[in-house]
Amino acid sequence: MHPQLRKFKAGESFILEGPSSIRVVSGEVNSLGVKMLPGQGVVIPEFKSLPFRVEKDCELELRVTGESSLKFSEEYLPKDWVELSEKLASVDRRFTVVVLGDLDSGKSTLTTFLANVLLQRGLKVAVIDADTGQKDLGAPGTIGMKILDKPTPILSGCPEDSAFFVGSTSPAGLIDRSIAGVLVLVNKALKAGVDAVLIDTTGWVYGREARELKTVMINALTPEFIVAIQRRGELESLLRSLVTTSSEIIRVSAPKNVRARSRSERKAIRSRVFRKYLKGGKRITLSMRDIAIQYSFLGSGGELDEEKADLFQRILGGTIIYGEEFEDFLLLVLDERSPIDTSMLFKLRETVANKALRVLRRSDFKNVLCGLLDKEGCFIGLGILEDVDFKLRKLNIYTSVEERKIAAVQIGSMKVNREGMEEGWIGSWRF
Repeated sequence: MHPQLRKFKAGESFILEGPSSIRVVSGEVNSLGVKMLPGQGVVIPEFKSLPFRVEKDCELELRVTGESSLKFSEEYLPKDWVELSEKLASVDRRFTVVVLGDLDSGKSTLTTFLANVLLQRGLKVAVIDADTGQKDLGAPGTIGMKILDKPTPILSGCPEDSAFFVGSTSPAGLIDRSIAGVLVLVNKALKAGVDAVLIDTTGWVYGREARELKTVMINALTPEFIVAIQRRGELESLLRSLVTTSSEIIRVSAPKNVRARSRSERKAIRSRVFRKYLKGGKRITLSMRDIAIQYSFLGSGGELDEEKADLFQRILGGTIIYGEEFEDFLLLVLDERSPIDTSMLFKLRETVANKALRVLRRSDFKNVLCGLLDKEGCFIGLGILEDVDFKLRKLNIYTSVEERKIAAVQIGSMKVNREGMEEGWIGSWRF
């Protein structure tokens, strides 16, 4: 991208799409509440866009991929966004805000704008990114939290202060972890003495489970404000279930020029962030006897005795290469050639009575996304469980985290390779 100089008049608004950059040569521009003076600027990543308003006649140095990267706009930010920022800035007590909205409705943009305005009014602000799929703070599959020390138009350039590993880029089937993660991080932010907590939620707003995620989270948090970004009243069904809460519901409009991301673009963004968190990694070996394993039965039971292994093999008609049993569960790992037949699984369940049952193949333990915790139970990074040595009860993990710091491994629900490429999900009989 070659630099080009362009002049703009005060009052003009435009949107710049990445990959691109902007630097002020003279004059003044504003982006999401951040004032940029001569010598200042910002780099905009691929698949992201930023709105700008020219405050004073200016000359800008732009690096863009094409003419379509810069689009003039009649609207800088929706008027009701500015009104909302003024309302929140005038609150004289500690408060929490939950931002709701559909995909590509501007949730992250609004959250960033509000955080910048509140920071400039002297408040200590924490942002929690609860969207496990499209992240501004933290790695995909996690919920991230950052206590901001200065205004910024792009949160993705800020390393998170704390994170909670959910284990999937989708909260479907994992709403308990998703809610727990938000509660844990809100509690950390409040203990750190923040004045305002802004929670950017997922764009998953349709369906029973999506509604349950948002409703239970809000009931548990009891935030002072719920901000709903809407285009055509798409959140009203959800909001009607919240009217008995003590929260004030504020409806605002979606920006007219939000850039919609395709499914492939969203996946590309996640892969880029996965690579960032795995950069400089190496393969390490951890003993299941020396660490805690969470979100899984693996490593928490006693090894299966030969008599039971023979019985279970006859029922399943396959070869068991590893097994663990405890009072409340049975975990079996079959070789790749063994079938997993539903009728046989039901027969096995009858045999083990009320125990939870997990039947997997060795390949289910290949390239599984993991969260790594230190001895204080704090998230310290991602790992890829590449395989398990069942004979020696050891985990082989690819990670950039130092081995000596790892006290626990949290097993995720999706597969990712060293290059950050997603390889699907663990099967229905997941561990």
